[in-house]
Amino acid sequence: MLRLLALCALVGACSAEPAEERPSCGVVAWYRPLREGSRVELRASWEGWSIAHPMRPASDGWRALPLDPPPGEQLYAIVEDGVWKTDAAVGTTAFATVDGALREVTWIDSRGCAPSVAIESATASPTGAVTVVARVPGGATATLRDGRALPVTMDGGRARVSTTLPPGKHRITIASGAASAIATVWVGPEWDWRDAVIYEVMPDRFRAADGSPLAAPSPISARAGGHLDGVRRSLDSLIALGVNTLWLTPVYANARGTFPGLDGRPYTSYHGYWPVAPRAIAPELGGEAALDALIEDAHRRGMRVIFDVVPNHIHQDHPYAAAHPEWFHGTRNPDGTWANPCVCGTAACPWGENSLSCWFAPYMPDVDWRNPDAARTFADDVAWWIDRFDGDGVRIDAVPLMPRAAIRRIAHRVRAQFDHPGNRTLVLGEIFTGSEGYDALRFFMGPAGLDSAFEFPLMWSLRSALADRSGSMEAIDATFRAGEQAFAGSGAILSLIVGNHDVPRFVSVANGDGARDGWSPAPEPADPAIYARLGVALGIVFALPGMPTVYYGDELGLAGGGDPDSRRVMPATGTERMSAFARARACLVDLRRAPYRPLATDNERLVFQRGEVIVVATRNGEGRLEAPMPVTGDYVDVLTGARRTFTARTAFEEPTHSVRYYVPAGHACAR
Repeated sequence: MLRLLALCALVGACSAEPAEERPSCGVVAWYRPLREGSRVELRASWEGWSIAHPMRPASDGWRALPLDPPPGEQLYAIVEDGVWKTDAAVGTTAFATVDGALREVTWIDSRGCAPSVAIESATASPTGAVTVVARVPGGATATLRDGRALPVTMDGGRARVSTTLPPGKHRITIASGAASAIATVWVGPEWDWRDAVIYEVMPDRFRAADGSPLAAPSPISARAGGHLDGVRRSLDSLIALGVNTLWLTPVYANARGTFPGLDGRPYTSYHGYWPVAPRAIAPELGGEAALDALIEDAHRRGMRVIFDVVPNHIHQDHPYAAAHPEWFHGTRNPDGTWANPCVCGTAACPWGENSLSCWFAPYMPDVDWRNPDAARTFADDVAWWIDRFDGDGVRIDAVPLMPRAAIRRIAHRVRAQFDHPGNRTLVLGEIFTGSEGYDALRFFMGPAGLDSAFEFPLMWSLRSALADRSGSMEAIDATFRAGEQAFAGSGAILSLIVGNHDVPRFVSVANGDGARDGWSPAPEPADPAIYARLGVALGIVFALPGMPTVYYGDELGLAGGGDPDSRRVMPATGTERMSAFARARACLVDLRRAPYRPLATDNERLVFQRGEVIVVATRNGEGRLEAPMPVTGDYVDVLTGARRTFTARTAFEEPTHSVRYYVPAGHACAR
């Protein structure tokens, strides 16, 4: 009866009729009807969908119902006047065939009343003093990732681990009986994902195993011979560049040989997006030993590592294709071939109405996330990569080509295993969109969805203003503010880019070679102004709220037309253009944490404030832009040491193709 009274207090009202007492470890479903007087019922998978439970009136027009699901994956739906709906208070959904119809319903991972371990806190001091506190159902043990035991003291139902550990990342498993939980601690500077500077590496195109430069492959779509050891040997130079987070494009075992692209030319799987195994590393890249060594060295240096995962599709040689054809869209013939798959973007299969079911190529089966076994397996495979190799996040490929239920399922799976107070595993999504694609981005964001996505609208705005110069600097401000409004309340930290592996390189767009066929390499631009415009774009990205993300070679102004030219090998040397911005961002906490405040903008200049920092980005220094200023006094540019005085109304006349990060004179980060 006490449990029932507690439920009454929770929902705000109870029926006068007697009700069955339910365990306190259950859950409560909530729903606010669209119409007063609606008949609202709840049906559940664990009852075979056969019983309709009326939901009870609660406060403020809401209905509620306590549930007692058994442990494991469970489904339920709320039915209002015959219309099936999901529980808006629960972020995860799945698909089920009920009454002959395929329906999207609420998905929960029920623990029932099973004993569990919950991490309450996990902290580390700069000197390495580590403390982990967990709620446990009984006695507990603690072990490091390498199996070493740590001392545990018990205080009632809490286990406390206190120890000293060296700089870097440490994973501590707290176990109590059959239950366990993972605590992650970093010994080093204070961090959250707003501090990240991400560097995208395509391992086959980066460095040879000994760290030496690679020769250009022939043909251009062939493997270049890059190796994970080459990435590992480059960590110190990346840190010197200002990188603290490494994004590896997929390192799965991939298809061997060549396969025709939609243009009829031969392509290999050098890029990693044609997996033939769910949990195996490409031997060409060095296998598990090389990945283990890379991550260990990165973590020891305080770097985070993000894995690229591919849950939208597989290659036809993947074992899942033969073993579980029902997991994929399309029909498999008796001889093992597929019957006329719907290939994305062809005349018979346009993108719009087929984006959730079409295949990238006739040899790449598309995952049907409506199948519960496929959904469970692919989500588990993503978690395996983080668990086995101690990853710090994932970048999910091709997000819009899967239902939102798939993205939320992956996010839930990752967070349930690896997140706790003080540790957030990054779930970053690729939602390739155009210049006004905020609705598409927002659709996948939020507490139950993605932590981050690539800010493609801003990328297009930067390219429009600074690469092909068809747009204006004030459009950059408008684009960024539109994004902030669109993502408000989502908690997202956007990944800010000037380019990636799916678009022509910035400098080639600026040089007029952006539309060049990817099989005809674009020349390196001869005009220094083109590289200066790239510098302005990078300077803006590093000054805005979000996570600056740099595609390998863009810090050098690497050229490249369309795919595959946009993925040419990393040069041996070059003039880098990002380290000054990265150093300033690392020193200036306001560039990482303070809100964006636009101050002035016109066709040629963008001026904004981040806390104490005044950022001035100039495309063309001719003329002047006058604006009222919220600050006055003497200021210093942390990038160049240039000095100037701000008055109540200030004229901006900075040089062409320049970026300034002004701070008050005497600031600790000033030159």
